[in-house]
Amino acid sequence: MHWTADCRAAAGGHRSGGQRHRWLVDHLPQVGQRHDVGHVLNHDGTRASSHEQQLQADNSTVVTTDTSWTYDALQRLAGEAVTSTATGQSYSDVFAYDVQSNRTGKAHTGPGGGADETTAYTYNGNDERVRSTNHTFMPVA
Repeated sequence: MHWTADCRAAAGGHRSGGQRHRWLVDHLPQVGQRHDVGHVLNHDGTRASSHEQQLQADNSTVVTTDTSWTYDALQRLAGEAVTSTATGQSYSDVFAYDVQSNRTGKAHTGPGGGADETTAYTYNGNDERVRSTNHTFMPVA
């Protein structure tokens, strides 16, 4: 993981419960600048979660976004869940794979990307993706 800091920032990290905790806090935020407040890594180095804050253009509202990731037994991304204080930005995605580790599907839930949808991926004999098919489910009012 790449971390940057300047003279206005404090960076650090520690280990607990088999996970590494890393953070970068900028003490002098600028409008629209993203501030990584915390990242948690699993013992194998994969991302477990992050906590981010972003100062909005009104210079007083801070949007907070928490993201968590899950993995299957083969260390492939199995899911991503995003919770945000910004309206319409929270969502979750779940991923499926074939025995060659090609991603065969994605199920998207939540308003972050619009309506709920599923995507199916098709591959040729060389494991090259040749088709993506989306199915969108709009809520009925």
